[in-house]
Amino acid sequence: MTEVKFIQISPEDLKTKINDAVTSSFKTLLQRDSITNSSDKNIITRKDVKEMFSVCDSTITNWCKSGRLKKYCIGGKVFFLKNEVTKSLIQVN
Repeated sequence: MTEVKFIQISPEDLKTKINDAVTSSFKTLLQRDSITNSSDKNIITRKDVKEMFSVCDSTITNWCKSGRLKKYCIGGKVFFLKNEVTKSLIQVN
């Protein structure tokens, strides 16, 4: 059996409580994702590598399989170290 409670709250108080909850949630999300969103980051995402080299997902997968790129995974997400990605570049004369 479910229990239903009714409370009296003014529309302004309700609006303030909702605004506070949403603001708090956004702050938590921004802090959690700050590693992948900082401009001077050392850890980059697959999307960053795609944009860096203008390639598709399958190219990145092939580079990882061939050992050209080393990937790191946590929680089902794939990351790369920016310095390792830049070191993987080969100079062509």
